[in-house]
Amino acid sequence: MVLLLGLMVVVGAPLAERDVRGVVDGWLAAQNAGDLAGYDKLYAAKFTGIRRSGPRTVRFDRAGWMRDRARMFGKPMTVAISDVKIRTGGAAALVSFTQTFAQGSYKDAGPKQLVIVRDAGALKIASEKMLRSNIESAPVPADERFRFVVSGGLLLSQSPDEGWATGAPTYEGGDPAVAVRRVDAGKLPPELARWQGRRVRLVTAPGPSCEGKIKGFRLLSRSIPHFGTHQEWNEMKDAAVAQQAWDLGAKVLVADVDKLCEQAFWAQPAGQSSPVTDRGEPADEPLKTRVVVELRKSDAWKEIQKSYLASPSKGVKRWDALQGASVEARRFRARRAGKEIRLVSVTSSVIASCSEFNADLWGLYEERGGKLIPRNTPGKASARPVAAVDSDGDGNSELLFEPASGSYGTEKGRLLLEGELWDNAEELAVPYMDCPC
Repeated sequence: MVLLLGLMVVVGAPLAERDVRGVVDGWLAAQNAGDLAGYDKLYAAKFTGIRRSGPRTVRFDRAGWMRDRARMFGKPMTVAISDVKIRTGGAAALVSFTQTFAQGSYKDAGPKQLVIVRDAGALKIASEKMLRSNIESAPVPADERFRFVVSGGLLLSQSPDEGWATGAPTYEGGDPAVAVRRVDAGKLPPELARWQGRRVRLVTAPGPSCEGKIKGFRLLSRSIPHFGTHQEWNEMKDAAVAQQAWDLGAKVLVADVDKLCEQAFWAQPAGQSSPVTDRGEPADEPLKTRVVVELRKSDAWKEIQKSYLASPSKGVKRWDALQGASVEARRFRARRAGKEIRLVSVTSSVIASCSEFNADLWGLYEERGGKLIPRNTPGKASARPVAAVDSDGDGNSELLFEPASGSYGTEKGRLLLEGELWDNAEELAVPYMDCPC
C-alpha cells in the first residue's frame, strides 16, 4: 500500500458552499445510478479513505479505494444522506452527514465525513471517512470496559447532539485545534448521564494508571485546520475564532475527571480488575531479519514493489532497501483465548517528500515452534503498536497503536482480534485539512 502523503491544498479564495454541495450531490447521484466512471472523476489525485462495516476498518489510497468501489458498483445500491453540514475553512471544506447504505440484504448507517479541495482547477474529494458503521441486522451491545481518553476526558460519544450544549464556544487551541462548549447534564440520555460521579481508571499506553471521579461533561469540536485558516484566526477576535473552530471541527462528548492523569491513553470503570500491559521490546537483529523476509511474502508488499519498479532507483532492487528506508520490529507478550503468546510487529517505511516514492507497511506474526505465523493482513491497517493489553477482559489482547507515517488526522487506536487476525482497527481521528508538504 503506497501512502499518499497528505492533501495537496492550494491556498486561494474560500470555497463556496453551493459549489461544495454540488460535489456532494454528484457523489450521491453517481452511486445511486451505478455510474463508476462519473464517481471516479469526483476524487482528487491525492486521496485517502477509510471504510467501516460494523467493527471492520480498512484504509485505502486512491487506487485501492477505486478497486474496492468497483466491486461495490457491481450490484445496485441505495445511498441516502441526511443532516448535511458544510464547514469551509480557507481552500478546503469539511462535509459531515449521516449516511445510510443498502445493497442486497446488507444495510448500515453512520456518520461520514468528506474533505473537498481544489484539484487541477476543480473541486474534488480528497478524503472520505466512515466514522462509524451500525449494521442494522447486528446490533452492537454497549460496552463500558474501554474508552479512549480525549483532552483528558473519557470519550463517550462521537456523534453527540449539539442541543446538549449550553453557552457559546470557547477556543482552547492546541494540536488538534479544540473549541469547547459546556454540557447541561440534564439534557443527556440516561445511559450517558449515569457516568456522572462514577470512579474511573485512566491508563497510559505503557500501563501505569490513576483513578478519579467524573465531575462533568463537555462537547469538544476538534480539527486540524489549514495553515491559512490559522493565519486568518490570528487577525480575528477571540469569539469569532471560537465560533469558526466550533463550526469546522468534528464533535465529541467527553466526561471530565477530577484528577489529571498525564498521557492517559484509555479508561475504564475503576471497579474492574487492573489490566496487565506489555509495552514490548525491540526485536534482536536475527528476528528482525526473519520477520522482514515474511513481510516480503505478503501481497501488499508485492503490490508496493510493483509500484516501485515502475520507476526504480538505480542499483536498488527493493523498495524497503532505499536510502532513508526504516524497519521497526518489536516483540510483545500477548494473550489469545486466555493463553500467553509472543507476537512480533514489523513496520517497513520509506518517507520522502510528497512528490517522491513513499510507502508504509505493517505486519504482525506469532512466534511458535520456531516459525512466524501471520496474525494480520498486511496493508489492511496502518499502525505502530506501542503496547499489548487485554483492555476489555475477554481473554484476548488488544494492541494499542500510534499513527503510522502519513496517517494524517489519526491520533491513536487499538487493534482487536477477529478470528485469528488482529485486523479490526478502532481508531480516534480528527478532520485533517492542512497541507503537510
